[in-house]
Amino acid sequence: MANFQPVWNLAGAQAAADLSANQFYAVKKNTTAHQYALCDTDGEVIAGVLQNKPGAVGNEATIMSLGITKVIAGEALSPGDLWGCD
Repeated sequence: MANFQPVWNLAGAQAAADLSANQFYAVKKNTTAHQYALCDTDGEVIAGVLQNKPGAVGNEATIMSLGITKVIAGEALSPGDLWGCD
């Protein structure tokens, strides 16, 4: 069973695209103010992990930037691993 321990969510965050299929993916700051998009390139600065399923551009995005959460990964992760996006 997964444990969640949110410490800090980004206030006023909005989806930069339809992110309804991307819950628990890493997101980055978009060029449009207050909007966040999926991380898709290694080395990008990760703003946090998407917690909800915002359906359209401008919908509220709950992004946890500090705490314990689930995350979708392309390979197995172990505690203490450094990771990025692909």
